Amino acid sequence: MAKIGEAFVVINAKLDKLKAQMRNALGIVRRGITRAAKVGVVAFGALSVASLKFASDVEETQNLFNESMGDMGKKANKFVTETSKKFGLFPRDVQNAMASFNLMLNAMGLGEEKAFEMSKALTQLGFDVSSFRNMNPEEAFDKMRAAISGETEPLKRLGVIINETAIKTRALQTMTKRQVKSMTEAEKVAIRYELIMEGLSKDTGDLERTQGSFANRLRQLISQFKELLATIGKPFLQPVADLFGKISQKMIDMTPKIKELAEGAADFVTNFIESQGGIEGIFQRITGFVKELIPTFQNVIGKLNELLPSIETIAKAIEKAATGLGNIKKIKDQAGGLARDIAGLGAVHIINQGRQAQIESVNRQRVLAGQSPVAGGSGAMGTGVTTLTTGGLNQEWLSLLRRIEANTRAGDNRI
Repeated sequence: MAKIGEAFVVINAKLDKLKAQMRNALGIVRRGITRAAKVGVVAFGALSVASLKFASDVEETQNLFNESMGDMGKKANKFVTETSKKFGLFPRDVQNAMASFNLMLNAMGLGEEKAFEMSKALTQLGFDVSSFRNMNPEEAFDKMRAAISGETEPLKRLGVIINETAIKTRALQTMTKRQVKSMTEAEKVAIRYELIMEGLSKDTGDLERTQGSFANRLRQLISQFKELLATIGKPFLQPVADLFGKISQKMIDMTPKIKELAEGAADFVTNFIESQGGIEGIFQRITGFVKELIPTFQNVIGKLNELLPSIETIAKAIEKAATGLGNIKKIKDQAGGLARDIAGLGAVHIINQGRQAQIESVNRQRVLAGQSPVAGGSGAMGTGVTTLTTGGLNQEWLSLLRRIEANTRAGDNRI
């Protein structure tokens, strides 16, 4: 039975330990779920905002693309779709690049068809350059746009020199000197385009050649993620836009009321200031109020100064009372010691008389028996008593009692 009881005790202890571990584990799980929920809410909010942003960018870019491409829009959209799908590019990036080139070339006097073909080639080349040179596509497009417009420095950093000398040299291959001097901007742009394509010939086709590389795979993944976010956010664009419109309209409707309230508050403040005689009047009132308070403060300080001597007197009285209580205790202790000394002296006197009577009784018996009396008597005892002084009475008394006890045990009747 004892062993069974011990076993139950061990089992209960282990169960308690297991319960504690389970509580800790559940606590960890609850905290983990709470943190995961918070992270999930934040992540969901961030993804929602990002999806709306990408969807909005895609919509705006599509509008710009359609306007810039004009009659070439159908062909341009086909090129964007095929290129994006083939190389895993984000369609908005392709549209942005192509639209910006097309707008620039059209503004420089190139025809719609020629501008479209050049924009298409430059867009493809820009993605090849970014792959070959391992740079951001937008950086490559910026350098190429600068070169098309006549700037020489950006592409010079990539090893391609397109200056006026290079342009004239290329022009002289197909034109006379007189024609070169009178070249239009569109003709110069066409020559720059040829020089760009030739100068970056090694870059051409690199995106397709290295499509399976880590860098391009990562680029494709990011592009596909952007497209996914844009796809998710697209259905919510119009409802959110309508909501923003309603909020904006509410704010517009509230503006007159807010303006009215603000003007009313301003009028109230202005009227109050005027009723008090203006800013100067308000300062005068404040100054007068402060001046009225000064005598009151001075009076309070004076009363406190008058009370200081009384407070000091009370403090001294308390100090004396404390000193008196200390003296009373000292006197009490001395009186107690004196009482003990007097009591001790009385006890010695009583013992002295008792011993004297005993000695006299013994001497009478010795005389009757023909023996000589015992020496000592009142003189000896008296001498012992007279040696006692008040200052050392207690110690002398104890010494005397010890002597009496020792003599009694030895059979000696002397003190």
